[in-house]
Amino acid sequence: MTSSARRWALVAGAGAALAYLALLGQAPRPALAALKPLPVLALAVWAWPPAPATWPARWLPLALVVSAAGDLLLALDAFLAGVAVFLAAHVLYIAAFLQGTRRLRPWRALPFLLWGAATFALLAPVLGRLLVPVAVYMVAVCAMMWRAAALAGDRAAPGARGGWALAGAVLFGASDTLLALHRFHTPWPDAPYLVMLLYWAGQAALARSARPASGISAGFQYHHAGPPAA
Repeated sequence: MTSSARRWALVAGAGAALAYLALLGQAPRPALAALKPLPVLALAVWAWPPAPATWPARWLPLALVVSAAGDLLLALDAFLAGVAVFLAAHVLYIAAFLQGTRRLRPWRALPFLLWGAATFALLAPVLGRLLVPVAVYMVAVCAMMWRAAALAGDRAAPGARGGWALAGAVLFGASDTLLALHRFHTPWPDAPYLVMLLYWAGQAALARSARPASGISAGFQYHHAGPPAA
């Protein structure tokens, strides 16, 4: 895909995002459902690695595609199905980050463990039958943020942009946290706008973390940078 086509995909995605925000709360559900997945699909097009690329190089862009499917399901109010699809997206993000480094770095997990525990303590009393699905999903989100944090500053990670990955993961986690608090704990009229802005910013940063350095193809980086750090 040409650079021009990638840029036009971003322009179309930005237009869809603006239209979604302008119509949120006013347009019928099918119209919003048609718009909601488009920004993240555009990011997936922009981040998709050029050929030849191995499947591990495609995991993060594929996570964006899966996230877009989750957007569609949530827009159609298929909550549990949407959560399941986003869970799959987080597994793909984790797999992508593990290609960069497999170092545990347990201290970097601590803030996300506290984040998840505090959020779950607020939500648990009101979740009812959703207690287990939400708990599993929160574990995945926190694990995704931890593995992104493990990349930050790791010079041994081939082609990793750990700073972008960490920023994206944290923004994504913040969006999910705000959405959960709004849906289950304390509804806030303007929350859907902030949820989407945080979510799109997070996905954009994650997409940027998958982009090769200027002038260096993703395939070249994967094949010539050496194996990921153990």
